[in-house]
Amino acid sequence: MKVNVKLLSGLLFLFLLVYAGIWVVREIWLTPTDIDHFFARAYYLELSADDPEQLSKDRPPVLNNFSSFNQELTPVGTASLEKNMQVQKQVIATLGQYPKGDLTPEQGLSFDLMEYLLRSEVEGEEFLFHEYALAPFYGRQAQLPIFLSYIHKISDRDEAKAYTMRLRSIDEHLEELELYVKDQVSRGIIPPKESLLAVAQECLKFVEVPPTKNLLYRTFAARASKTVLLNPTKLNEREAATYLGQIETNLVEEIYPAYQRLANFAASLAEQAPEEAGVWRLPNGTGYYQWLLKKHAGTTQNPDSLYLWANAAWIELQPQILNELQILEFSVEEPLQEMRKQLKKPEPFGASDSARRVLRSTYTTIVEDTREKVTGILEILPKDEVNYRLLPPSFSRYAPPVWYIPPSLTEDREAFVLLNLTKPWHNAASARNLIYGNLVPGTHTFAALQREKEDFPAFRKAVEVPSFQVAWRVYSAYANDEIGFHKDPTSAYPYEPLSRLSYLRWRCAILASAMADIGIHHQKWSADSARQFLQLNGALDEWQADAIAQQLIVKPGSGVAQFWGLYALLNLRNQVASIQGADYVIQDFHAKLVDLGPLPFELLEREVMRWANGGETE
Repeated sequence: MKVNVKLLSGLLFLFLLVYAGIWVVREIWLTPTDIDHFFARAYYLELSADDPEQLSKDRPPVLNNFSSFNQELTPVGTASLEKNMQVQKQVIATLGQYPKGDLTPEQGLSFDLMEYLLRSEVEGEEFLFHEYALAPFYGRQAQLPIFLSYIHKISDRDEAKAYTMRLRSIDEHLEELELYVKDQVSRGIIPPKESLLAVAQECLKFVEVPPTKNLLYRTFAARASKTVLLNPTKLNEREAATYLGQIETNLVEEIYPAYQRLANFAASLAEQAPEEAGVWRLPNGTGYYQWLLKKHAGTTQNPDSLYLWANAAWIELQPQILNELQILEFSVEEPLQEMRKQLKKPEPFGASDSARRVLRSTYTTIVEDTREKVTGILEILPKDEVNYRLLPPSFSRYAPPVWYIPPSLTEDREAFVLLNLTKPWHNAASARNLIYGNLVPGTHTFAALQREKEDFPAFRKAVEVPSFQVAWRVYSAYANDEIGFHKDPTSAYPYEPLSRLSYLRWRCAILASAMADIGIHHQKWSADSARQFLQLNGALDEWQADAIAQQLIVKPGSGVAQFWGLYALLNLRNQVASIQGADYVIQDFHAKLVDLGPLPFELLEREVMRWANGGETE
C-alpha cells in the first residue's frame, strides 16, 4: 500500500496546530493544566490587568515583550472597583478547580496565600467604596507624582514617550477622581474636614513652583540625562530636550490647572465635611473598622480588648524608659517629658544639598556596619542596594519619616528610600532606629530577599501582605535593640548616647498610636484629642503628633498594625523557642520567615508551627 507522506505530514501538522491552539486557549482563557501558569495568569493578566501602575512597579518577566501598559494610569472610580471585585471572585472560583491533594507543598502554600488574600477582599465587598479617595499623602494627588518620578523608568525613548503620555492623562485622571469622590459622598462616605483641607494645601504647594522646578520635570530631566550619557543609542540629547519641552508645556497648560481645580474641589467639599475624624460615622463603620483591623493588622480581636492590651504594653515599657534616663543621668521626675526634651537636642539633618550628602553618608555607613554584624539576627542578606531620594516637600507634612519603594522583579529598577526632611524626623539619635526598621534587617532586606527567591511564583515575589510587612519592620528594630546595636562600641558610626532613648520613644509612640487609632475610629475621639494623647503618652512634639494623627485618620488600623505585628512575631518566636528547647536558634527562626515570604499571620503561624514541630511546611 502506498503511503502519502505529504498527506500524513499535513495531517500531523494540522493535529499539532489544533492541539497547540487548544493548549493556548486553555492556558490563557480557561483553566491552565499547570497551577503555576494559573498563578502568573491570575496575578498579571487578570488581577493586575486593570492596574498598569502596578505592572510598571513590578515589571514582571512574563510581560517583557509587552509595554502598552507603561503608557497608562490606573483608573479610579466605581466601575473599575466593581470590575476588580468580579475578577477576584472569578479567580477564587478557578482556583477551586485545582485539587489541593495534587499540589506540591510549595504550590499548596501559594494556593492558600492567593485564596486568603482574595477572600479577604471579597469579605469586605460591603466596604468596596469606603476608602477615602482624597487623603493627604496617601491620595492620588501625592502618590501619582511619586509613582511617575521614581517608579516609571526612563531607560530608552519608548519609556520616555510613555512618560509624556502618562502626563497627558493626568488632567482626565483627576477629573475621574473628582467624579468618584462625588459618588462616594452620595453613599455617605466623605473624609473629615481637616483631611480635605490638607489635600487642598498639598495640591497648591505642588503647583507653586515654576514648571522647570517641578518634581515631574526635574526627575525626568535627571533620569533622561543619565540614559543619554550611558546609552545615547537608546535616547539621544535632542530627543530628551524635545520631551522636556513637551513636559513643561503639559505642566503649564494641563497639569497645573488640574491640580488647582482639585484643590478648589477639596476645599469646597470641606465646607460640607464633618469635623468627626473616625470611620465609625460611615455606613456600618464599626464593621468596616473591624475588617480593616484584620486586613492591615492581621487580628480579629475586639478593638476594646486591643486598647487594653496596648495600654498594658505601654505601662510595661515605662521602667525601660526610666532606666535609660537614669543611665544618661537625666531627670526622672517626669520621664516622658524629659525624654521629649532631650530628644529635641540633636541637630536634624537638613534638606540642603550639603546636609543631604551628610545624611546619605551617615546612612550608608550605618547600613554597611549593620550588614556586617546583623548575622546575629539574619544570616542571609540581599544583593540589592537602595537609592536615597528626598520625599517631595509638597506632600511631606503628613508623610512618614521614610517612604520605601521596593525594587522591580526584573532587577532593572533598584529600590528607593524617600526621606522626609521637611520636618526634623532625621538626626543622629533617630538614625539607627530608622535604618534598622526600614533597611537592615527591616523592610528593604525582606522585600529584596522576597524578589530574589527563585522557587517563588512571580506573584509571591511581588505580593504585599500589609500585616506582615509592618510587623517585620517593627520587629527588626526591636531585634536590633535586643542584641545591643544602639550601644555597640565597635560600630563604624560614632556612638550616639541618645540613640536607644530615641528607640524607646519610638516604641512608646507606637503603643500610643495603637490606642489613638482605636480611640479615633472606635471610641469616637476627636482629632484634637488624639493629637493631645499622642503628645502626652507618645512623648511626641506637636508636629509629630499632628502628622501621626492625620495618618491614623486616613489609614484606619495602621496604628494597631505596628503594635499587634510586633506582638504576633514575638509570640510566634516564643512558641518556637519553647518547642525546640535547646535546639532553638534565632537565626533559623528568621531564616524560616524569609523562606516562607510574607504571609498573613494565620498562615504564617500554621507553617512555622509545622516546621518547629519537625514537619515539612506546605
